[in-house]
Amino acid sequence: MSMEFATIICFTKLRNLNEKKLEQEKQFNLSERYQISENVRMLRLLLPVVWSHTIITVFAAFAFIVYTVLQMAPVYDPIYEDTIQFIHLQSILMPICFYVQYRRALHRNAEMMSTNRDHGETHVMIHYENIQ
Repeated sequence: MSMEFATIICFTKLRNLNEKKLEQEKQFNLSERYQISENVRMLRLLLPVVWSHTIITVFAAFAFIVYTVLQMAPVYDPIYEDTIQFIHLQSILMPICFYVQYRRALHRNAEMMSTNRDHGETHVMIHYENIQ
């Protein structure tokens, strides 16, 4: 469990470091900026996976502690082992996480594209003044 928390901390620090590097555009050439942006994108994709796995593991550890404190009869051990297997929840949670991220990305792209369109004569005149 401590390794999962260490992974979360490392991924978060790496993402923040790479995002700061992206802000310093003049320092890197095009291929380096692309690699850094891909690193940020993959870390954003992997962090929910690690978080969901950590939450499931913590929940299973908590269930184990409760089972140990209650000191149930050994006849209940197989039932306990079957019910503590929460890893199948990750197969439900991960598609939901990815879907939410996908929808957010679509919404951001739609907003970006709507602001990049020329609307009316004013935008044409501003554009014309800037290129001259």
